[in-house]
Amino acid sequence: MALYAPPKLSRGLIILSLFAWGQLGKVVVFDYNRSGNYVRDYVKPYDPKSVKQLAHRAIFAAGMEEWSSLPLPTRKTWDDRARKLHMLGMNLYMRSYLNSH
Repeated sequence: MALYAPPKLSRGLIILSLFAWGQLGKVVVFDYNRSGNYVRDYVKPYDPKSVKQLAHRAIFAAGMEEWSSLPLPTRKTWDDRARKLHMLGMNLYMRSYLNSH
């Protein structure tokens, strides 16, 4: 059970949830993990859009584009190799692609 008392409200409002996930407006986020349900304040994601970050996003996009254009037998080969590592073929391919760029 998740119990949440928003710090910004002075009326003593308490939100109680047995099982919920997702966000309530831009106020709170309900989620769960191995320890159980929890509620936290919504935090606006930080996106500095630095030159280095934008360059990495471009390399990542190029890698995904390349993965999409691979023939199915090649993708299957990546999937078979990745399965031994408990990964998906796309993830193994992208790891290799990003390490080489």
